[in-house]
Amino acid sequence: MASRAFLRYNSKSALAERFQQILDEKVTSAPTSLIDQDPKLRQLYAQYSKDSADKQFQQKYQKELAYVKSENRLRTKEARELADTITNPPWKGQEKVEDTALRMLVDSVPKAKAMPRQKTIITPPVPPKERIANARESSLDYKVSKTKTPEEVEKDNFREMYKERLMGPSMFIDATSPRTTIGMISSLADARINAKIDQKSGKFNGSDMDTVRGKPLDRKRLANSTDTNFFVNEILNSQDCLPPWIDSQQGVEREKQVFRLDMQKKWFTIIITRLSEKYGTLKGDLLPKVAPGSPDLSKDIYYPAFRRSNYSYIVAKVADLNRGIRNYNLQCPSTSLHKWKLTAEKEIDMSYDAVVKNIAALVDEWVERQQTIRQISPVDKGGGSSMLIRLWKPLPSD
Repeated sequence: MASRAFLRYNSKSALAERFQQILDEKVTSAPTSLIDQDPKLRQLYAQYSKDSADKQFQQKYQKELAYVKSENRLRTKEARELADTITNPPWKGQEKVEDTALRMLVDSVPKAKAMPRQKTIITPPVPPKERIANARESSLDYKVSKTKTPEEVEKDNFREMYKERLMGPSMFIDATSPRTTIGMISSLADARINAKIDQKSGKFNGSDMDTVRGKPLDRKRLANSTDTNFFVNEILNSQDCLPPWIDSQQGVEREKQVFRLDMQKKWFTIIITRLSEKYGTLKGDLLPKVAPGSPDLSKDIYYPAFRRSNYSYIVAKVADLNRGIRNYNLQCPSTSLHKWKLTAEKEIDMSYDAVVKNIAALVDEWVERQQTIRQISPVDKGGGSSMLIRLWKPLPSD
């Protein structure tokens, strides 16, 4: 519909041509004004009319008007000076000396760089209550940061123990302290030496001093050791004193054997309890069930009960033993004598294998013990595991 009306409007119909003809006749037949009839009046009207005056003014002061319109955009001093320079008329060479000197002075100084305007953010003052709360939180955070966790304390102790191993005792001021390994041996040697010296004569109190005093040293024995180390070792050997690292080694081995023996007892208790409940307590019924290759000796049968009752203890005990092993490794003078740390899973497997290896002898002893207990006291039905210690064979040391 719209396209049809548009076509109809633009089409040259007879009615439209008639309307255009009537309009042209009216325009040409309209009377003209006096100003249009008289050329002089038309000139005066064009000279003094408001529209013509505005046009002349805008044409004459075109640059100045453009400068006024753009004044609000010239926010900086440099921009305004630049605009003034552009709008000023060019110099003709007839200016005054004062103006010329001023122009030279202004041009000799470099223009200052325009600094961008920054919005200043004014932070309101914090209320006293919030300031007190923030101060308390800051002090609490400072105190908490100064408190070390057990893991950090253990790392610091480990780092201090390794200082002597890595840097040597001569790097410390208290290298001769009795707490250090070298200082402990030196203090013990000094005490033994002073005890053997006669305070009146200054000589050693010994039956063999006359035979060795003034004689040359045996250089063959000193080939791989300094004089001080050699004599210190000789004094320790003659006094039946062991260095600290040897005492630590014996203590570590003793604790490892006790721990492994205890784990073997726990394994045997779980195994014999299950077998006795299922097959009875007679030797003829139990021995065939513990023969090599028997399905009743599968580890998967007893491991859930063993782990449920003993795993937390084993993990804690292994961690304690590893700390003793680490202390021994720090004191040991040679890396070839260091010991490997223990793992809970490996110790569990090794103890189970040791029990299965001697399971027949252990069951035989356990049955005899049960019969003895019944003969002595029918009411007492203890396990009697203490008499089986002689059957346990300690696992080989690492």
